[in-house]
Amino acid sequence: MRCIFAIKKIIVIAQMKLHTIATFNKMSSICIKSCEKHTLLATIRFILFACLVLIHFSTFGNSTSNTKDSSYPSINVLRKIASLQDEKTGSFESERKYFYSWDWKKDDNVFFTSLVIFTIKHYQNQLSDEEKNIVENIQCNSLPYFQQFRSPKNKYRYNFWRKTPPQVFPNGGWLNLFNKSMALPDDIDDCAMVAMVSENDKNRVADLKKLFSKYASGVLKRNKTFYRKYREDRVYSTWLSEKYPVDIDICVLSNVLLMNYFFDLPLNALDSSSMNLIIHAIKDNKHLTDAEYVSKHYSNSSTIIYHMARLMSFSNYEPLQELKGKLISDAKNLLSKTNHSLEKLLLYNSLLLMGDYSITQESITEDDLQENTYPFFVANMTATLTNPFNRIFNFFRIGRFNYYCNAFNQSLLFENIMLQERKPLHSPNTSTNKHSQQQEQHN
Repeated sequence: MRCIFAIKKIIVIAQMKLHTIATFNKMSSICIKSCEKHTLLATIRFILFACLVLIHFSTFGNSTSNTKDSSYPSINVLRKIASLQDEKTGSFESERKYFYSWDWKKDDNVFFTSLVIFTIKHYQNQLSDEEKNIVENIQCNSLPYFQQFRSPKNKYRYNFWRKTPPQVFPNGGWLNLFNKSMALPDDIDDCAMVAMVSENDKNRVADLKKLFSKYASGVLKRNKTFYRKYREDRVYSTWLSEKYPVDIDICVLSNVLLMNYFFDLPLNALDSSSMNLIIHAIKDNKHLTDAEYVSKHYSNSSTIIYHMARLMSFSNYEPLQELKGKLISDAKNLLSKTNHSLEKLLLYNSLLLMGDYSITQESITEDDLQENTYPFFVANMTATLTNPFNRIFNFFRIGRFNYYCNAFNQSLLFENIMLQERKPLHSPNTSTNKHSQQQEQHN
């Protein structure tokens, strides 16, 4: 009877692991019946059966189980990210610094929290069950936090800073005296990022795009803050306000288009026009020669390339994909010049997103990413000015605040691990997202 009990215990464990349950049950049934006869043959069959089970687990266990070893780097990074989430608010802390100051101050914004969640959630299909639970808990903990940034007048709209109560430059001292009078309008960048981590209804996202179109360049105001050659182009403007000037940023445009592909929505005329502006700006090398003007809110060439590579991984829009070779070359050139760990990681991820695995990466650790010498995001007050003041103030970086978020830096490290896992599974020209199968048409 002990023999029978042992076999049954092995069966229960094995059924949790194996996909070929029917075959396994048949084998186990034969063994049990034989053991009940107390024959020598029964003992032999039991030993053979137990050996087969052990061999299967030791040889194929990793391929049949949706688990990873606890020492696997991805789960360690996820645990690090989870530890950085505020237990009370569900937010991820970020810091800002005025460009001409050394004083870092804590900032409370919806942007980085939504960005962290989007980055780690995008690789859900590659995760073990334990990793999925970590990601889902992070997301669930953040949902109430997002509501504090939603417009009380329109449930689709979100602000960079809190709306209830309104806030500008959190922990800004005397600046907080102007929380109401100087409050920023809602913006399409934050709306897009929050939608991708909190919204499930694509019809609501379609309505959000209609809202964006009401503030596009040329609708309420002409474009006076960007290049003259694009003055007549109808593209999305950053601010959802009739009081603010048109503000065009190719990274912001890429995030709106990313949202479009994320929810598998058809391109409209504004989408196509915005995509074409991005393509022309890259062809004209503006991302290299005039990064702080072509993307006032991100301001660095490597960050722009990362946005383009991420968009490419979602879109199979042919004119955009044709830029891949150029952007890969640009990324490799920038890699040879930078000493910033975060910038290197952005460029490594960009290359992997574009299907280039030819670079041997330097080791970048969690500790390396705690440096705050390279800002992924920039709060640029000059973006609200028309030219020539926009151009002059932007050149001297007056009104520029650099942002740092450790949790986001760690999420990029997690993304790098996930992208490297894909290496043997994808050819260089294969997109990594289901939405890339859609071939868009010009409207």
